[in-house]
Amino acid sequence: MAWLLLVVSRTEPARYQYFKKDVFANETVDVIPDRRLEERRRRVGRRWAERRRGDRRQLDPTLDLQTFGWALVRARAASGGPRLKVEHRSYPRYPSSWPVRLWVTEDLFLFGLALNVSLHGLCVVPSQFGPVDRVRLGEAFRMEVTPEPRAELHRIAVIRHLSGDAVGLETREALPVERLSGR
Repeated sequence: MAWLLLVVSRTEPARYQYFKKDVFANETVDVIPDRRLEERRRRVGRRWAERRRGDRRQLDPTLDLQTFGWALVRARAASGGPRLKVEHRSYPRYPSSWPVRLWVTEDLFLFGLALNVSLHGLCVVPSQFGPVDRVRLGEAFRMEVTPEPRAELHRIAVIRHLSGDAVGLETREALPVERLSGR
């Protein structure tokens, strides 16, 4: 993750391309377009109880965007300030080291290691030789998991998260996390 975010006004597409390709083509600064259309969370009708404990935005870049066409803000994880961590997962995660094989085609599979699992999901670090470029978000694949020797499970897994070093998978059928939970 980059340390800084350069937010470019939606009305400046040429400036966005210039910053993205020529000036900040590294991992220190992420160049992103301003995607805000209006103030968020406007609702008509019944009001629900607010779950947030305040505004998540630290500094409002609106004035800089209007004046200069861009704004530089510090990424949240790099700010060093307190972060409110809200867990949105349905099930708790448990550390694991389960071998996983995801069949991309009948003859080609992605091999990896599940670093953590939940009742219906896994976070897999794929082998560097695996065909990660052949999987897309939302696609379903046949998966084999080996939680213990001679105990291979077969599931259908849907790709829910893709990053450079991990693949998030979701299964409809439960995974055997009872032993990992310590119960």
